[in-house]
Amino acid sequence: MFWNAEVIKLLVAQFPYGDFDYWRNCSFLIPYATRVIGLDVTKGFCLQCSRAYRRYRVDLLQGMASYDQNRGPYNPAYLKMDKAIVQPGTRFEARKAGE
Repeated sequence: MFWNAEVIKLLVAQFPYGDFDYWRNCSFLIPYATRVIGLDVTKGFCLQCSRAYRRYRVDLLQGMASYDQNRGPYNPAYLKMDKAIVQPGTRFEARKAGE
């Protein structure tokens, strides 16, 4: 189960910002990033590991959103950025739920 934390950590380290110069790298990493983002594995984590995993997940979602936004599909970029902002256990989640 902890392999997912290592995978997301490595993806965040390798995932470039979504500028045109890095589109080839982003397009190569997107399938892996999408798979990792779709998994919720924090149930077995200690509090510190869970927080680190969420932080890496937010960074990866922001990178993916930047790539989408710079390519032009704005709706997927918006959805990814919304997921990054509204992470479980954050103050933004509570505010979003109250809307």
